[in-house]
Amino acid sequence: VRSRQMLVVLDNCEHLLTPCANLVDALIHAGPAIRVLATSREPLRMQGEQVYPLPVLALPDPKADLGALVRADAVRLFVERARLQRPDFTVGEREASAVAKICTRLDGIPLALELAAARVGTLAVDAIATRLDDRFGLLTRASRTALPRHQALRALIDWSHDLLEPVEKALFA
Repeated sequence: VRSRQMLVVLDNCEHLLTPCANLVDALIHAGPAIRVLATSREPLRMQGEQVYPLPVLALPDPKADLGALVRADAVRLFVERARLQRPDFTVGEREASAVAKICTRLDGIPLALELAAARVGTLAVDAIATRLDDRFGLLTRASRTALPRHQALRALIDWSHDLLEPVEKALFA
């Protein structure tokens, strides 16, 4: 790799922080034209590391007009993913309130929005919004090829909880 120009992408480094940090260190010292993009819930804590925190997606203002609503990042992601299920999906006046409720109830969390949008093929958005009271039951049956923690919201939260230190788990409880 010494003479190559490359971008190496490492995803979910929080599972193996030290091995990922060691790999990144070896790569960046192997060649001057190697760049690494690593995603993680925790920084690798390396010299020269640049951390870019990614906040949850911007939520729609419930009192906003339709034009402003559909420009909110959370709504845009929901619509984009809903169109994978129903290519003709749009947010009109009739769906606006339900879509805003879905995005707000799911706190702008991208994975949760994607799981909810996957239901657009079988449920109307107002039914999805209503059923969010049982969000763990509703947001299941994602892609069969996805990692288990990405197949259901409950699995994601369980996985995240398992990453906590014992003191953090006690505080969370």
